[in-house]
Amino acid sequence: MAQAFASRTGGDDPPLQAVPAPEDLAERFPQFEVLECLGRGGMGVVYKARQKALDRLVAIKVLAGEWQGEPGFAERFEREAKTLARMSHPNIVTVHDFGETGGLYYLVMEYVDGVNLRDLLREGKIAPAQALAIVPPICEALQYAHAKQVVHRDIKPENLLLDRSGQVKIADFGIAALAGASGDRSGTPPYMAPEQVAGETDERVDIYALGVVLYEMLTGERPSKELVAPSRKVQLDVRIDEMVMRALEKEPERRYQTIGEFRTMVETVIDGKPGRARGTSWRRGAGILFLILLGIVGFLPPVPAIAVALILPLAILSLVVAVFSFRTSLARGLATVAGVAALFFVMSGAGKGLAKARWGAPGELALSPPALRSANTARVISAGLAAPEEPWAWQELERRRITTAEAGQIFDGLASRLREQDPDGREQPLTWMQGLLEKLQQEGLVADESAAGLVKVVEGKVVLNELPRVREKGRSLTVSGKWGYPWAESLLGLVMMNELLEVTVDGIAVEASKPAEWDSASFVLNVRLPALGTGTHVMEVSARRSLVKETDVKGLPRNAAPADWPRAQESWVEKVSREFLVFGPDQQVVAMTREPGLNPALEGGLSVGDVVVQPDGNGVSLVIPFEPGDLKVPVSFEVTMKAGKQEFPCGTFWIAPDPVGRRVTTSGTEMRVDLDRLDPGVSEVTLVLEPQPDAIAPVASVDRIWGERMILAKVPVRRLDLNKTGPAGGTD
Repeated sequence: MAQAFASRTGGDDPPLQAVPAPEDLAERFPQFEVLECLGRGGMGVVYKARQKALDRLVAIKVLAGEWQGEPGFAERFEREAKTLARMSHPNIVTVHDFGETGGLYYLVMEYVDGVNLRDLLREGKIAPAQALAIVPPICEALQYAHAKQVVHRDIKPENLLLDRSGQVKIADFGIAALAGASGDRSGTPPYMAPEQVAGETDERVDIYALGVVLYEMLTGERPSKELVAPSRKVQLDVRIDEMVMRALEKEPERRYQTIGEFRTMVETVIDGKPGRARGTSWRRGAGILFLILLGIVGFLPPVPAIAVALILPLAILSLVVAVFSFRTSLARGLATVAGVAALFFVMSGAGKGLAKARWGAPGELALSPPALRSANTARVISAGLAAPEEPWAWQELERRRITTAEAGQIFDGLASRLREQDPDGREQPLTWMQGLLEKLQQEGLVADESAAGLVKVVEGKVVLNELPRVREKGRSLTVSGKWGYPWAESLLGLVMMNELLEVTVDGIAVEASKPAEWDSASFVLNVRLPALGTGTHVMEVSARRSLVKETDVKGLPRNAAPADWPRAQESWVEKVSREFLVFGPDQQVVAMTREPGLNPALEGGLSVGDVVVQPDGNGVSLVIPFEPGDLKVPVSFEVTMKAGKQEFPCGTFWIAPDPVGRRVTTSGTEMRVDLDRLDPGVSEVTLVLEPQPDAIAPVASVDRIWGERMILAKVPVRRLDLNKTGPAGGTD
């Protein structure tokens, strides 16, 4: 929910309000324990809270104050909120409550613990089978909403969540409607249908947006103005082209008219049903049929009796066709004779070897749902273990009755396969098999040893994130890491509990804070360093990991001490180490360069949006929103703003992606400057960015930054302090 709400919706949104601290909301929400601010977007601010009466986590969305000043907002809010609260669907984030308190309008929503689709896309393109599997549940949710005359208006990867069990949920559903008439133009531009940009909205805008999302999942990029079929970018079934291109039709009348129609087409492709043949002559059809028959015979198991029974009638028919072919064309007759020769080749040892190779490829079987449905259970299990990332084999097994022996084969084989593929644990859960594993466990088909063995593998090892560099005489270090990569809070009735035992530097124990909660997925430690000389040093973290039955930890406080933990079913100690650098005051660890490849202003890189000037007490506050885009290089700048003849220092801005792009450290994407006043005639400013290597020196993965001053001229200013707005648009 934090990731979905924090992505700002485009359009004519008012500026973002100041974010109240969680403790400032305690009096207004006495029925909740407001835990933290999760993020903010164009419609307001989202907080994580615990509902005291029901002891459950929820997300509270406080709508931006600027919306509330619009005429008729209160009436519209109540009407639209009631509509959202009546929506109940497993693939839609639920609205539990809504109302107004102390002048704040709010929605209480389901808290979804998981990742959004944007996170998965950042890891690279999603396999076509996985992309298609995600679409039907989204269509089900949209079909349910459209039947209630509710249009989402902002379908995008940030609003599509996958919880820890792998279930897809749509977030921010119908929130845009609260904006009233202007909400019809709300949305995120790359996902908006042409008619939505013009202010016309019906259910077909959701179909267009979902088409953009599917295109992005398949190709790793959004469709450009000149729409190119997905199969021209990646290898795909051409029927997917037809399906996606129709969803992305500019004219709504040429698009799918209902989301149910779109869903049917997706499921047709998933089920492997043949597409419609176009312009096929009877000759081509006869030729294709002949090749299909030849292929069937060629790929049969090498059983001579079956081969002879099928080949002889086909050979006789082929000879008859050959005679007719010679009468009409010499080339056609020769081609037919070659086909007959191929039939007898199938009966030879080479043909048998080819068939044997085909029947020994379970990894390919895993990609074919129709073939899986007709295969026996042993082959389906082999296919799933050969390609655990593919969903079809696991979904097929979930529909079948599994024996105890087969369940043991699944668990032990899966543990062995995953240990071989991902020795440190999987970062992304194989959510497709979650249902099957839980079903086998509930049916009592899984031995405790097998369950524990699989949980240990999928949870992975303790991970220590890259350590920052430390200046000489530095005495503290912030260390972060993960307790493996848990698939869910509990898996197969088992919970992983983790206890920090010791932290050492160069083999000497040092003082370190300990995580306060035993069920956290990650940890942050404040480590006290001894006096260290310049050079490379090694930090080692030791932890005890315990597998405990889920029923034994119910009711246990999250901050319970290890001495009060229940008896572990299995316990062991893991150690993980990382090197870090201590550098002297005169040592240069970040170099400045002018290599074109490191220029952050290149296409798709750093840009800045409109500077917003807001009234703030007796003065004004300027907000400069930097937009990193797809920035792949580190940047670090001292920012100075020039407005007319005035100059204002704004501070240091920096963003540092790590080498593989999985983690980004940043000083924040907004800079705020407080002023006594700003000349009313200022409608645009100039930003001067001076490289600052020292500001980013502690980031261990950064060794070079762009080394040339950058000047962003004529950046538009939105003057909210004067109740008017300057030029619209952003500046690259």
